[in-house]
Amino acid sequence: MGIQWLSTPLRGSCSLSIYIHELAAVCSSPLPSECARLIKGLDLRTKGVLSFIRAGGLLVAAGAFTGTLANQSAQESLSLPSNVEEGLPKQAVVRASVRLGKTDPERWFIAYDLKEQARVALFEGDMQTDDKAFEGDRNFGDKLSLQNLQSISVPEADASFLLSFEQVGDSTAKYFCVVTFQPGALDIKLFLNAVGGKAEVEDNPFCVRIWSKIAAAGVGSQPYEISEYRLPNKNATKLVKVQTDRRIQRRDSVTVLAGIPKEQLALGDRLNGLNAIVGQGNEALRGGNASDAIKQYESALEFVQKQPLLAERKNYILDRLANGYAR
Repeated sequence: MGIQWLSTPLRGSCSLSIYIHELAAVCSSPLPSECARLIKGLDLRTKGVLSFIRAGGLLVAAGAFTGTLANQSAQESLSLPSNVEEGLPKQAVVRASVRLGKTDPERWFIAYDLKEQARVALFEGDMQTDDKAFEGDRNFGDKLSLQNLQSISVPEADASFLLSFEQVGDSTAKYFCVVTFQPGALDIKLFLNAVGGKAEVEDNPFCVRIWSKIAAAGVGSQPYEISEYRLPNKNATKLVKVQTDRRIQRRDSVTVLAGIPKEQLALGDRLNGLNAIVGQGNEALRGGNASDAIKQYESALEFVQKQPLLAERKNYILDRLANGYAR
């Protein structure tokens, strides 16, 4: 159960955040009476700050949220900001609502159904952008559960996020979205669905890879289609697909590319390991932890020096390391 933290004080010495934490422990049980009893005694300064939705066992506190979330239920506040409520069509059925970071004015991502059409929208103060979620006319049909919210670095953007959702009631239905903010412009650069997949981000050059399961190729293996999306130019409002690979995930956790020589397979495995280390360094640097970032970049440099196939990545790692020391 995902909890968003607030600092509004209660009567007495405890804070609302502590109260919510205790309340979450009680509400993890299937006894709504206990939740109702605690909620009844809660002193809220702002009307509508807290809503308990019994059907999903979901506790939602309207407040600031940053960082990466994992396995969190869909955030759907019953009291969206007035600008968001007014910007949505009256017939809209909200399937997911996520506040992006702690900013003033607030930034919100909304996924909603408008009759038979699924749509996504982005809000920041009095600005908004709205787009069809899919090319054809189809709706979400149910709530979306937020699985991951990650701050990423999209070129030319002041702030950008990767959101990953799962369809409530269908764990194989995944949705991935990239949104960006910059002065006078809000962009939903990517929104798509995949079957039981995942999303990966690489910084240099920037790209997003989406994994999606495809029909089984044989016993003991699970084939995936990996699509890579890039910006065609720095002013582009949408990410576009530039290539697609097919990989087979075997039950022994070895990933292979169909029809690729062993040398290239080895390079791909080692490159994935390197990207994982560099990615951890990038995350630490974005979070302001330069010392941890430097440790990751030094590990990446040591890894490259031991892998002749990765020699061409050495200069990139050195650049990242220098950037870490500059912070």
